[in-house]
Amino acid sequence: MLAALRRMVDPHARLMHVLGAQEVPVFPAISMRVLQLLRDPEISLKRAGDELARDPGLSIQVMRLANSAA
Repeated sequence: MLAALRRMVDPHARLMHVLGAQEVPVFPAISMRVLQLLRDPEISLKRAGDELARDPGLSIQVMRLANSAA
């Protein structure tokens, strides 16, 4: 059983090995739209989140910032 645990590969390490140092691109039009929505005091966070979800690269950057110590 211990040998089976040693053979298990960390999924994050495996993903980084497959992807290398590739970055997911951010689409400027969606970034600008999200900023525009966030400036509106009447907008719901759900609507801004739905717009943010349309851009995987921007979503990744927001998640990195949200999970960081900053």
